[in-house]
Amino acid sequence: MAYLREWFQQASLVVQNPQMVYCTNMTEILEKISAKVTLHRVEFVGNQDFVFEVMVREKGGVGIDSSMVTMECQLLSETNKCMCSYNKPELLHMPCSHVYAACGKAGIEGMYVSPYYLKEKALATWSGELRGWRALADFTKPPPNEPDWIPNPNTKITQ
Repeated sequence: MAYLREWFQQASLVVQNPQMVYCTNMTEILEKISAKVTLHRVEFVGNQDFVFEVMVREKGGVGIDSSMVTMECQLLSETNKCMCSYNKPELLHMPCSHVYAACGKAGIEGMYVSPYYLKEKALATWSGELRGWRALADFTKPPPNEPDWIPNPNTKITQ
């Protein structure tokens, strides 16, 4: 319960801050992403669509021998979605540094962050109540005359 209370209090403070749009973690992630953008080279390659090639230095490459890797990003401004060959936007619903760089090149303000990361959504996540679970049962024994869902340890296969 202390864990839930602590996160609710943190979310409540963030909601009161008019300068923050997203929750604390997303704000920190976006700051790190914006610092990485300066290392990317972006080329507009779409004829009509917002498609970009973003060249980045390969991870682990140092010195003269470091090679460049190309990511392809597409910005879909009408649906507020984006696609990147890095797949971070599709998997985590947040922009990667490649999408952020493409937005800068296109002059688009939208950062393609899921509404889930808005500070109001974070507050709603932590504002639920969890009470009285001990009053129901201790959850270590099945209720009388009910099915036993606890597996029998003697039937465990150990091979």
